[in-house]
Amino acid sequence: MTDAKDLFKRHFGYTPVHLVRAPGRLELLGNHTDYNEGLVMSLAVDKYIHVASAPRLDGKIELVSAAFPERELFWMSDLKKNPAAPWADYVKGVLDQLRKRGVNFSGFNAAISGDIPMGAGMSSSAALEVATALSVRRLFPFSLGETGATVPPKRDARGELPPLEATERLYFAKLCQAAENEFVGVQSGLLDQISSLFGKAWHVMSIDFRFLTVERQPLIGEAIIVCNSGVKHALVGGEYNELRQNCESAARKLGAKSLRSVELRLLEANKSKLTPREYQCAHHVVAEIALVVAG
Repeated sequence: MTDAKDLFKRHFGYTPVHLVRAPGRLELLGNHTDYNEGLVMSLAVDKYIHVASAPRLDGKIELVSAAFPERELFWMSDLKKNPAAPWADYVKGVLDQLRKRGVNFSGFNAAISGDIPMGAGMSSSAALEVATALSVRRLFPFSLGETGATVPPKRDARGELPPLEATERLYFAKLCQAAENEFVGVQSGLLDQISSLFGKAWHVMSIDFRFLTVERQPLIGEAIIVCNSGVKHALVGGEYNELRQNCESAARKLGAKSLRSVELRLLEANKSKLTPREYQCAHHVVAEIALVVAG
């Protein structure tokens, strides 16, 4: 938290009112299974995106980041992409979804820092989305229901808001996913946002994306070691959207609602119905779901 707080003080000249953090995630088992209504084993990591924030009165929002040199300043009513600051799209996307859900917010200043390696496949973007939503909640208290904003939560005697219940965490995850799907343009599943919001230290999550349930099991005494392969991970390149399209097309040709309903025997028996790329994607996902069950 200290880096975000110091960055805020250096740039804006005063101490932030709120400090929020959201963790990145690791996918243990279940690769590209989330948007196919599959199963995943994941965990939140001890690396975070930190956001220091404070309200302002002129209706403007100013963002600064420790990772990028350019600041971003815009009116709260004018949420548009800026090619010079693409990192801010994740923040703007969340604000756009909050507005669509009837959440009232005003201008604010925010400083962003973090120690999640970018491009490492540990979901720094989803952590930024979640941290943004949680920061706005601290600045301008709101609650989310299935269809949008509901009765705002009340602060306690210390000015703290009650923690999010599991059901509302899921609504926050869906909001952040929609920000990435609609504003950023990446048709991602819910894995990253759910992992960031539901993660618990020394626990692994088992997530069922057909029924949107999350179970946590202790992982006491185990360590997960992450090594840098040197391969950069970038969802915005368009490859992710293409993979999803191939998976959904394969499911349709196999007469299934999603690849969650497809077994390897059915896939092999109907291989001729699919293009080579559709078969590759479907085989990968179906085998991954089976791997999660075994895990």
